[in-house]
This record gives sequence, C-alpha cells and structure tokens, in this order.
Amino acid sequence: MALAREKRAEFSAQKLEPIFDMYPTVKVRWYDVEAFSTKASDIAVFETTS
Repeated sequence: MALAREKRAEFSAQKLEPIFDMYPTVKVRWYDVEAFSTKASDIAVFETTS
C-alpha cells in the first residue's frame, strides 16, 4: 500500500482484476485501519467457497 491511491487503482485494474476474473468465487475486501496503532495498517481479506 505504499503506492498512491491512483497507482493502486491502476495496479488493481491491470494485475489483480484479470486474476480475479479467472476465479469468480473469490471476493476481496480491503481494510485501511490507520486509525489504530498496529504494525499492519492495510489488510486484505480473501473469501471463497469450497
């Protein structure tokens, strides 16, 4: 998440979306928890069915 917001959007569109298109059951949620004091402030949760 060190990239600027527009660069993250560009990366997502070019790199991540094609991968997620191949696996339609995978859902991703992004959390930005900078309001809390912790080592990790950006979290991605990947969810799918089996």
